[in-house]
Amino acid sequence: MEASLHETVHLVLLPSPSFFRKLATESLENVDRKWEIVFTGTSIASIQAAVQAGMGLSILPKGALKEGLKKAPSRLKLPELPMYALALITDEQREDDARDVFISYLEAELNRLK
Repeated sequence: MEASLHETVHLVLLPSPSFFRKLATESLENVDRKWEIVFTGTSIASIQAAVQAGMGLSILPKGALKEGLKKAPSRLKLPELPMYALALITDEQREDDARDVFISYLEAELNRLK
């Protein structure tokens, strides 16, 4: 489902408190675009499925763009989304095997998204 410039933008989002939910609604409000949440999913997979089914638009991390999903066309004149950064703050003076495994996993996943 594609929204025209004058139609209400149908949104498919994760439940609150979700960074992407807040970003989507606030960005549209800042440019005075009407929006409506038509589906609240409980996982990225449910959001992907709802978007693929044509229920509405969503904001997903770049790595979640699977086959059949694409960036919204510029003709919809949706607001530009900001880049975001991820920071992990740890106490490296303390031994923590679980932390080290988590950091290794996170680094591998983020590198996979490039």
